[in-house]
Amino acid sequence: VRVFDAPDSISLNKNMLTLGEGEQFDLNSSLPEGTAAQKVYYYTNNSDSVSVEKIGGLVTAKKVGTATVVAKTYNEKPASCNIIVKKAPKSIKLDKEKLNIGSGERLTLKATITEGSASAITFSSSDESVIRVDRKGNIFAVTMGTATVTASTFNGFKATCEITVGPPPKSISLNKTSVTLKTGD
Repeated sequence: VRVFDAPDSISLNKNMLTLGEGEQFDLNSSLPEGTAAQKVYYYTNNSDSVSVEKIGGLVTAKKVGTATVVAKTYNEKPASCNIIVKKAPKSIKLDKEKLNIGSGERLTLKATITEGSASAITFSSSDESVIRVDRKGNIFAVTMGTATVTASTFNGFKATCEITVGPPPKSISLNKTSVTLKTGD
């Protein structure tokens, strides 16, 4: 048996969350370096809106409302997370359904969910060697080809954008080199 100092504090990976009804989030705790606690216990102050596994911290949003989940060590050191539960989304839409971009180009896809609902949106690419996408919808065209970027909600709604990556432009030109305009033209 190895004995460590008792923790003098505890922290959570989130102190504020907004979830959609039915959505889950793994609330993880951490202790200061050099301290230990075999178990951390989790509690909710509103089990109608939010349930939490007493050991493990898996939070489930049950009903629209608010709750505070508290994690406590064996020696009663607390940390809390305030949770807002909103309606689950009934749809998701991307601002673009089809794109043609150049190799090396970067841009952002914007996802919209049903008004008044909440959900963490997950982005993925059908071919990471052509298009890379991060968790915020920022895309980067890696090489020429075609890939589909999908935005998903926790409850199964999806929206897609087909992206074709071509060679980057070698030049650009305008139809005029100068122009004279009057006010209002």
